[in-house]
Amino acid sequence: MKDGIKKGLVTRNVVELVDAPKIRRKRVEAFDAEHNQRLVDLFSGEMKTIVALALTTGMRRGEIAGLK
Repeated sequence: MKDGIKKGLVTRNVVELVDAPKIRRKRVEAFDAEHNQRLVDLFSGEMKTIVALALTTGMRRGEIAGLK
């Protein structure tokens, strides 16, 4: 918007009139290697592989489901 004002494309920056909501950030704690291993050990077979893949690569459910 500021660039638009400089170039004469808009007469005023209406974005400055908005009070944007404050974003509350949540603290995220990742598992350590021991927790990861304990979680993987709860599963067996193909599901064990899927859980290990998710934990080690950060892939999402849909991405893992699309693998052959």
